Amino acid sequence: MKSSRIWIISAVCLSMTLLSGCKRGQNEETTEQQEAVAETFVGTGREGAGTSSPAEAATHGNGESSQPTSASTKQQGPKTNDKDPNLRGYTYAYDKNTKYEDGLFDDTPDYIAIPAKMKEKPEQLLFRKTYALSYNRETKQANWVAWHLTKAHTYGKVERMPRAFHDDDDVPNSTHFYDYNKSKQYDRGHLCPAGDNKWDKDAMYETFLMSNVCPQYHELNSGVWNDIEIKCRDWARQEGDVYIVAGPIFYPHKRNRERIGGSKIPVPDAFFKVVVSNKHKGKGIGFMCENRHGSYDLNDYSMTIDEIERIAGIDFFPALPDEMEERIESKIGKFR
Repeated sequence: MKSSRIWIISAVCLSMTLLSGCKRGQNEETTEQQEAVAETFVGTGREGAGTSSPAEAATHGNGESSQPTSASTKQQGPKTNDKDPNLRGYTYAYDKNTKYEDGLFDDTPDYIAIPAKMKEKPEQLLFRKTYALSYNRETKQANWVAWHLTKAHTYGKVERMPRAFHDDDDVPNSTHFYDYNKSKQYDRGHLCPAGDNKWDKDAMYETFLMSNVCPQYHELNSGVWNDIEIKCRDWARQEGDVYIVAGPIFYPHKRNRERIGGSKIPVPDAFFKVVVSNKHKGKGIGFMCENRHGSYDLNDYSMTIDEIERIAGIDFFPALPDEMEERIESKIGKFR
C-alpha cells in the first residue's frame, strides 16, 4: 500500500509539472503575439491599442489618410521617421525586408524629391519601388509623383509589356484601364514614365498603375511631353542623377469640366514637371504644358520652379538647404 501511494503521488506531481509547462508555453506564445500586434503601431503613439487599425492611426485631422501603401507593404504597420525632418510628419508603411527608414527609394539615401505636405488638397502618400506618389481621392489622380532618376536607371533591357495598365488597389476609387477605351482624344498619360524604368521589371510594372496615369491629350503625350521625358534622361546621364516631380494641374473654379469613362475622371487643364540637379551649386527647371496640342519647342514651355509652385500650389524640394532652394527655384537653370 505504501508503494502504491508513493506511485500515485509521483504521478500527480508529474501531471502538474507537465500542465505547468504547457501553460508557460501558452503564455510565452501569447506574449509573442501581443508583441507582434504592438509592433504594428510603432510610431503611432498608440502601442497595443488593439481597437484601432493601422490605417486609422495614420489618419490626419482632416480625415485623409496619409499612410502610404504598396502591393508589397500594405499589410505592414505604419512607421514614422522621427530622425528625418524632411518627411514633415508623414507616416509611411514599411517592409522589414526594405530599409525605408534609411532611404525612400532604392539606392536613394535622401528625400530631396519629396514635396512639402499638401495644405489644401487631400492626399494619400504611396511609396513604390522607384517613385513616391501623393494621391488625391477627389480628382482620382495624383497630386504629384516624385522620383530620383540616376544615370544607371536610364539604361536597361526591360521591354514595355502589353496590357500592363492595371487598377491600384491601394487607393480609394481607383480608376480603371477601360475608362479610356472609348476616349479618342485622351491617352493614359504616365507621370513617372515607363521609359525611366527599363532597369527593373517590377519598377516598370508599377509605372502602369492607374494612380500614375492621367487623361492626357494624345498629341501632348506623344509630342512635347515625350520630348521632356527624353530630355530628363539625357540630363540624368550628364549630371549623374536628377530629381523630378510631375503632376496634373486643375484650374480652380472651372465650370463644366470634361470627364471621361465610367469613373468620371476629370480631365486636367495642364501638366507640370520640375527637374533639379543638386550637383555643385545646383540648378533646376520647370515645364508647364496645356493639355492640348502645342508646339514642339521646349522653350515655349519652360519656366522657373517658383512659377510652377504658384500655379500648382505645391512646395517643391523643401529638403534642400534654403539658400540653394531659393537660388535653384528662382531662375531657369541651363542644362545641356
